[in-house]
Amino acid sequence: MKIAVLSDIHSNLEALTAVLEDIQKQDVQEIYCLGDVLGYGPNPNEVMDLAREFQLTLLGNHDGAVYDNEGIEHFNWIAAMAANWTRKEVEPHSGDGADEAKLENWNRLSQWEPMEIMGRVLFAHGSCEGNREYIFQPKDAPPTFQFMALKGISTCFIGHTHIPCIITEEDGYIPQKAGETYPKIGYGKRMIINVGSVGQPRDRDWRACYVIVDGPELTYRRVEYDVDTTIKKIYEIDSLNNFLGDRLRER
Repeated sequence: MKIAVLSDIHSNLEALTAVLEDIQKQDVQEIYCLGDVLGYGPNPNEVMDLAREFQLTLLGNHDGAVYDNEGIEHFNWIAAMAANWTRKEVEPHSGDGADEAKLENWNRLSQWEPMEIMGRVLFAHGSCEGNREYIFQPKDAPPTFQFMALKGISTCFIGHTHIPCIITEEDGYIPQKAGETYPKIGYGKRMIINVGSVGQPRDRDWRACYVIVDGPELTYRRVEYDVDTTIKKIYEIDSLNNFLGDRLRER
């Protein structure tokens, strides 16, 4: 089965729309999202509506902060302001009346978990230790590799750092670029695969990033989108700091 794995959309409607259009061209059967659907960006409700089509959605640390303030004390002030604004936008209130879509999205958000095991594959937002734990380099990976060995897991997909890469026990850190294919996932080597970010890339490539998994082959894809429209929307919302828009232009 051919699947798309994506993460860290961060309420960026233009980026997600472009990625979904690209996915439609790839003969993908299912879409898995590793969390942080929300936070930072200007279109949380519209992105939540599109996320209903995903076959798996995990709870990212920003999603948890939006839902019930979980971990928000660890955020910087810009991220905390964005999470608080996002909560006001997506949380249903008695005055919403007929807004059943918002209520449905909120109920779905309450059911997301920070990780999921499917056979010999682990899907997590940050790591096996939680959705706030970062795996940037091989030195960060031993607890997750130990968990994988204990559970008989060969492959772990993560997001959270917004930086695409593969980390294996044998080969260490392998940076990934658009169009690169890793041909042997799930065969012998335990590996952690960071799928990058749809809505807030931080690897000096502004394009939305996600991966296609086709049997044992994994391919990174980068997708251009109307970043100027997203930035303009952020600038127009007082509770979203302009830095969140400026960062989208990083090269």
